[in-house]
Amino acid sequence: MKKIIIFMILSLIIGSMSVFADGFTIHKGWNLVSNQILEEIPNEPSLDTIFLFNPLNKNYVSFSENGRDKVDSLLSSMDNLYGSEDLYVYSTPFWYYSDKEIGLDLNLDSSFSYPSYFGELSSYGKLFSGWNLITVTSPLTSENFDWGDCEVSRIFFWGSENQKWFEYESTPNKMPTEKIREDIIREPNFFLGKGLTVKVIEDCSLNFERTSDIPQVPSLPN
Repeated sequence: MKKIIIFMILSLIIGSMSVFADGFTIHKGWNLVSNQILEEIPNEPSLDTIFLFNPLNKNYVSFSENGRDKVDSLLSSMDNLYGSEDLYVYSTPFWYYSDKEIGLDLNLDSSFSYPSYFGELSSYGKLFSGWNLITVTSPLTSENFDWGDCEVSRIFFWGSENQKWFEYESTPNKMPTEKIREDIIREPNFFLGKGLTVKVIEDCSLNFERTSDIPQVPSLPN
């Protein structure tokens, strides 16, 4: 019964949000969102309201003045592990606390297209043993994505509208990894820009096969 209720609540949330296909809603309270979303918030949000997760130490660092040194240290570590701190920031959601609801007018598809300057995706999908936060960006909406060598034990989605975690649980026919993938592919505009928390057994890498909308260059005539 609990699983059915959670599924129904999540379905209602997805259904109610699908009307914002060309926009994004920041809800009052805590929001788990990408850096791209934060950049779209008018009147630049206070740094005291933004937190970043450290996947190595499993703690949060604040962007406030007192926490800035820890943020710089974390980004430096991620720069070494990912090959680019930009790549880490692109793939990791931020906690943002808002004292009101904010509607953002943006095209989700273009906002989360894969940045070409990142090159290959080999470093994009790094996960570390235990809990990780990952941003739902366009690579995760692709049919070519899979969980690579990651043994995922738990997956949660943060419902900012209700301020609750929703767990994707196993059923006799499907694993949580299959269920979340189906939801993301079915309703990409609902999930794009939001964050998931994923628990893995050991350090691993997600698998992305980068694709392009540009057709192959025409071959020369015989």
